[in-house]
Amino acid sequence: MRRITLLSLLLLVGCDADDDGLSNAQEKELGTDPRNADTDGDGLNDKEELELGTDPLLSDTDGDGLADGAEIAANADPFNPDTDGDGLTDGEEAALGTDPAAVDSDMDGYTDAEEVSVGTDPLDPESAIYTGGWPYSANKDALGEPSWIGGIDVGEQFPRLQAYDQHGDLFDLYDMAGHGRYVVVELCGSWNGWCHEVSRWLGGASSSFDSVPEYADIPGLLQKGEVYWVTVLDAGDLQEEAATAEDQAAWFAQHPVDGIPVLLDEEWQVREYIAPTQWPAMVLLDDQMTVVAYEQPYTAVWDALLGVAGE
Repeated sequence: MRRITLLSLLLLVGCDADDDGLSNAQEKELGTDPRNADTDGDGLNDKEELELGTDPLLSDTDGDGLADGAEIAANADPFNPDTDGDGLTDGEEAALGTDPAAVDSDMDGYTDAEEVSVGTDPLDPESAIYTGGWPYSANKDALGEPSWIGGIDVGEQFPRLQAYDQHGDLFDLYDMAGHGRYVVVELCGSWNGWCHEVSRWLGGASSSFDSVPEYADIPGLLQKGEVYWVTVLDAGDLQEEAATAEDQAAWFAQHPVDGIPVLLDEEWQVREYIAPTQWPAMVLLDDQMTVVAYEQPYTAVWDALLGVAGE
């Protein structure tokens, strides 16, 4: 009986029965198990948890579904349930196989949470929301569905244009909302020489606009991602036949400009809404899809764009 008493006494003083770096007395004070180096079984021993500030009695300090030890191994933060701030908890990322410390695991330009929300694979860069890399907005539905009836006006919200792009993806104009960028919607006829001149100019090729210094900064705004640009093909020929998929493919082959979706206005929604008197016809939108300018000629829209660029 006396030997048991002495052993119990030894366990309560300076020795470290479980060899975790904490004395038995310290463990008693903490409430941890002096016979178990990792009381909560999270992959970190009790002393490591004490040094980190995590709870040695709780395997998942931040309650995100991923044990503290697994968080440390994944370079995640055991005190932050969403280490990378992408909208998925670290536990959800572990279950998916994505990186809880990287917003975009496959580096395709879309966050892991965005890809999960639309059903693309956040681990496969070939499975992107848009093949063309266009922006995406998870909050676009909050902007509603303004009518195409009634015509355009400054201060009014531009309708929700949805059309297939040159890669065969269904593009939604409202995905360009909420990113702090102005948006130019350009209505072009593929028969119109000035429409081609604008696209050559935006793509960095020699163009008639090279001799107009007051607009020299506009291609740079596009190339630096400071403005979004959308080209909508209206008529395919002078007889005013609607542009076709063949016209779209031919246009993109001639003007493969990075960052510009090329869409078809198959039902002439954009044409009837803008009611242009010349081509190209352009509309400047803010990042809430509100019309800022649509005056013709289109250079008036460029003036407006340069006036707000950098704000």
